[in-house]
Amino acid sequence: MPLVAIEEHWIMPDLTSALRALPEPARDESLAFNEMGDHQQRLEDLGAGRIAAMDAQGIDVSILVLTPPETKPLPAEDALQLSRAANDVVAAAVSSNPSRLRSLSTLPMSSPPGVVGELERAAGIGHVGTMVYGRSGDRVLDDPVYDDFFAAASELGQPVFIHPQLPSAGVREASYRGFDP
Repeated sequence: MPLVAIEEHWIMPDLTSALRALPEPARDESLAFNEMGDHQQRLEDLGAGRIAAMDAQGIDVSILVLTPPETKPLPAEDALQLSRAANDVVAAAVSSNPSRLRSLSTLPMSSPPGVVGELERAAGIGHVGTMVYGRSGDRVLDDPVYDDFFAAASELGQPVFIHPQLPSAGVREASYRGFDP
């Protein structure tokens, strides 16, 4: 029976740089996980090193997806540009090793007008679905601005993987205010 690993993270240097350049309040705390030990080097490898790691673990196929927070915290235009770039990079890796790799697209959720177009483009270059989070900034996933996205995903047959994420600072403050760390 083949072993398929779902949500196998990767990252690209241009995105890492853009996320690190955000002002402190806009930075996502999950970036710290990418920088532990040799994680950054391993996350950037979409070639021979990744396939060797898969072989060592007995994994037949990996479904690649960008690490959190993807492009979500970026300004709309940057999110759109880097989502496109990420989708192109991972599609090229998949096409270089189609028997071992698949990918979920990255969408510019901070740019609601750009989401459907990028979903359609990503599906057209071979992505087998998409991964999103419960919010982009303070805009939650059930905001009506995303209705067209869900309709397009359904029409295209693109599964939507909803990844958990840290609650917004406001929700954390309201939920945990008064507790000592």
